[in-house]
Amino acid sequence: MGGATAFGANLPLKRLFSCEILVLMLFLAMLSSAVPPAHAGPAYGAGVTVGQWASYAPVNVTYHGTSSYAPVPQQIMDLNATAQLTATIKQFYSSTNVTVQSVAEYKNFTTKTEILNGDLMNGAGNLTFGLIAGGLSSGDHLWAGPYALYTPVINWTVSMTYLGVSRTVNIYNTTYSTPFGHSNIVHSLEYVWDQTSGIALQSTLLNLYPDTTTDGGYVEYTDVKVQSTNIFSNPNSPGFTVASSSPASVTSSTSTTSTITVTAIKGFSETVTLTDTVPSGLTCNPISPGTLPGYGTATLSCSSTIPGTYNVTITATSGPTTHTTTTTMTVTAAPTILGLASIAFYAIIGIVILIMAATGAYLVLKSKSEPQEETTTTTTTT
Repeated sequence: MGGATAFGANLPLKRLFSCEILVLMLFLAMLSSAVPPAHAGPAYGAGVTVGQWASYAPVNVTYHGTSSYAPVPQQIMDLNATAQLTATIKQFYSSTNVTVQSVAEYKNFTTKTEILNGDLMNGAGNLTFGLIAGGLSSGDHLWAGPYALYTPVINWTVSMTYLGVSRTVNIYNTTYSTPFGHSNIVHSLEYVWDQTSGIALQSTLLNLYPDTTTDGGYVEYTDVKVQSTNIFSNPNSPGFTVASSSPASVTSSTSTTSTITVTAIKGFSETVTLTDTVPSGLTCNPISPGTLPGYGTATLSCSSTIPGTYNVTITATSGPTTHTTTTTMTVTAAPTILGLASIAFYAIIGIVILIMAATGAYLVLKSKSEPQEETTTTTTTT
């Protein structure tokens, strides 16, 4: 399934940057003399760090055509089939050049992963509006460099509430038109970014196509909003916790079991996958069960022939969210008798008893099998 991803030009529509944003830049270039200069000093630095992520859902798409036989654009079908979009910061090649992993999860339970890259300083790459520099404010251009004057300018810096948290955000809003047949296409778009991190929190796009072709006209509207993130605290978002018990110590070669508990928060119901990281010297069975439906318990059984204390890290993952817990398993040496492990001592005793029993049985059988000598008694009379 193609066309819809979680980030950059694909929030909300991939076509936005491929053609429409070029027209937008030309439009802004013609009006550049009327654009007020930005205040001095934007640093254009990254406001995010590796491992931070944001998920967007639902992807609200409305499409209406004036012709009953005109096909629905593929990008509209892809967006309508999208359940969730997630963007994760993966790597920095420089202080402003960032790589983002974009994952689209579809309603048919398939996924599509793309790796995006861009420079927050000059806008090069394909991140486009999905991530901008942190710390910008009203009047700043989205990007710096020789063409900065032709790039969009942040309209407002205001406070808004997202995920139950008041955040200072930057807003870019514009409406423009492009020639289409004997009329014009009208485009209206708005992006809202978190000021501190530069991550997109919401985007809307409205395209009005005139009824000037045999396919008729149509209207498309897309609204995408952040659902959850680890960039700032979001107490109203569903989530989960994970904990594990540390069992009592056992002797070597004896199995011990830890109970893993996943607890849902605020109605969380997504699948949680459990994995473990086992230290050397300890042998563990697979976690059972390996997945939970947002909550429940699982078990991890381990043993070792080498006495020691072992820390096992258990990782619980659901989408981009990962939590860990540690269980400690202590293995002690088996008790000894006369310097021997009890099992070895009793094994030797058992062997000795068997040998003695076998020897006794042999002697009894041997004595019975030997011929008896007849005894003759002689009486002498004087």
